[in-house]
Amino acid sequence: MSARRVALVGGHGGMTARYRGAAEAAGWELEHFERKAPRDASRLVILCGGLCSHSQRDEVRALGCEVVVIGQHSPSAVRRALEAREAAC
Repeated sequence: MSARRVALVGGHGGMTARYRGAAEAAGWELEHFERKAPRDASRLVILCGGLCSHSQRDEVRALGCEVVVIGQHSPSAVRRALEAREAAC
């Protein structure tokens, strides 16, 4: 069984490996987009509310995919968002 895919938009580039580790611990494969938004809507998108631009936010919302906005940009916030999504499904 392959991991589900999630895109993280915003956050800190130096934290990519830690974000990825937090997502993998929750059973997700993470791709990090610090300065640009993903080009497709084939995945869940986590948007770091405090560390993304308005244009990034608008680009993500225009994709028409599921978007989860988090207020913090920590790996644990990413993990909690994924775990909360799992619990809601």
